Amino acid sequence: MSNKTGANDRQSVTYIILGGSLLIIIFLTIFILVSGASDSKMDYVHIIIPVIATWVGAILAFYYGKQNFDAANEQVRKIVEKLTPEQLAEKPVTTIMRALRDMAYFSVPKDRGEKDVKISELTKLTDRVSRLPILDAGYIPKYMIHESTINKYLVQNPGSDGSLQELIQSFKCGLDNGFVIVSENTSIGAAKKRMEEIPSCQDTFITKSGKAEEPLSGWISNIRLEKFLRV
Repeated sequence: MSNKTGANDRQSVTYIILGGSLLIIIFLTIFILVSGASDSKMDYVHIIIPVIATWVGAILAFYYGKQNFDAANEQVRKIVEKLTPEQLAEKPVTTIMRALRDMAYFSVPKDRGEKDVKISELTKLTDRVSRLPILDAGYIPKYMIHESTINKYLVQNPGSDGSLQELIQSFKCGLDNGFVIVSENTSIGAAKKRMEEIPSCQDTFITKSGKAEEPLSGWISNIRLEKFLRV
């Protein structure tokens, strides 16, 4: 249901309750005038009128309170949209990073080395994603493999199911080549600058304090970063 439809429904309910309450009051007034006011009848009026007033008040508070809340939310949204790229760049990388739990990645098992991992194992994952972070068994970032890199290797080595080790020896996929590492409190602008300092680097990995031997917290691609900064 759209916000517009929901607002129309609330407005209809409000009109029905207000109209019904008004009719009840009019009916009571006519009834008392026609039949004559007595103490027992006035007692009923004294009971019913406050109940109706409370009911109507609650409905009006809900309806107009919701309108004010929606208006405030809309105002906040407009303020956020007016933030400049410079202001957005000051936010920490955790604002836009894709957290480890939400990433597709390949973790090299403890009992296997890079020479034991076949490229065919990686292509099964790159069928779904175009970039594949490679981590060790402790989730420490080791390489960033792009689908285009795998395709280039396969073109150069037709019919070969080489190893991860052969792939990374043929192409620069590691730290300060394929990616940079920053800490969780690094600003988005600083991460962008770090990435741009390295030719062809398109990815930023985030660890807690920015150390290469720490487990991966998240990842930002150049596309995700530029989309956020609207540049």
